[in-house]
Amino acid sequence: MNMANTARFRHSAHYANVLGELNSMYRAGGASQSLSLSLFDDEEINIQAGREWAEKNAESDDQAAELCSDYPRVGARLVNLRVDPQSRIRWLEAALRSCRRLGDHKTEGRHLGELASVYASLGNLSQAADYHSESLKIARKTGDPENEAAALGNLANDSIQLNQPLPAVEYLQQSAKIYSNLRNTRGEAEACNSLGVAYRMLQDYAGSVEYHLRSIELCQSFGDARSEANARNNLGLTYRHQGDMEKALDCYMQALTIYRGLRDVRGEGQALDNLGTLYRLRGDFKTAIDQHEDALRSYRKIEYKRGEATALFNIAFALEMQGRHQEAISFAESALHLREQIGDPRTDKIRKLLADCSKGDDLDGVR
Repeated sequence: MNMANTARFRHSAHYANVLGELNSMYRAGGASQSLSLSLFDDEEINIQAGREWAEKNAESDDQAAELCSDYPRVGARLVNLRVDPQSRIRWLEAALRSCRRLGDHKTEGRHLGELASVYASLGNLSQAADYHSESLKIARKTGDPENEAAALGNLANDSIQLNQPLPAVEYLQQSAKIYSNLRNTRGEAEACNSLGVAYRMLQDYAGSVEYHLRSIELCQSFGDARSEANARNNLGLTYRHQGDMEKALDCYMQALTIYRGLRDVRGEGQALDNLGTLYRLRGDFKTAIDQHEDALRSYRKIEYKRGEATALFNIAFALEMQGRHQEAISFAESALHLREQIGDPRTDKIRKLLADCSKGDDLDGVR
């Protein structure tokens, strides 16, 4: 390695360590979360440069390959929050090539799980399920119970997205048991949150509330504000389905405050979208549209296409309920185009809305 490359290697290795330290700070919870995010933002240019050098040299240099694999591994939480989905895919695909070259199968399984989660967030559920299944096989083959639990949880979330709550519950119960045996409170909290979603889909609202409250309790025990916000957002959905709009509003507002404090743009968009739906159900269509438009802007900042499609659909729904049929058609068509673009199979409600808009009928359903 020549002197110039030695200096670049040291730079890359240093910022991989910086990223790992900031990620550990974030995982510590409490006030450390906001601080770690701010410090990441300050160092992002150097972190990106260090990772890019590692990727560029990974095929010819084992040390560079190790660093290329390390960046998304040691910084997983912060990368998920601060790096856009398409860039995360590039990080993870390069990391996969590196660990396969090095024969590091355990880390390969973990990268596959992260890559699958990115594809799921973009609406590519079939690709996500394939990667999650492969990640689960590797975890079991290499004796990696923590990644096995993560893979099971991810497969459950794929099932939830495909409107299949029963297999999701089975996956999540296995996942929660493994996390509990490992005394991994964070993983158990995430499994409980997802179980709350699955039970809501099964219309077992009491069970859903119980699991979401358990998740919030666990998150507070180790100071993970973002995971707490996710659980509160989902708890609000359950209260809304129960018809308790005041409790739902309180949950959404608490979640929104946390997301904004962490500058979590995707979470903010989800909370705003849920608030919009709540106002629409109350008959306040103007406020509903304002909230959905704010959500749309948030999603577009991070190129979150699935969220963007949801916000467009929700705007169309609120417009149609005001009798603004032509405007509703325009937004619904944009939502349909986006969902088809990302391969999201959930287009039935949009097609029904378009048909009803054309007829000028009012709608009484909810998303």
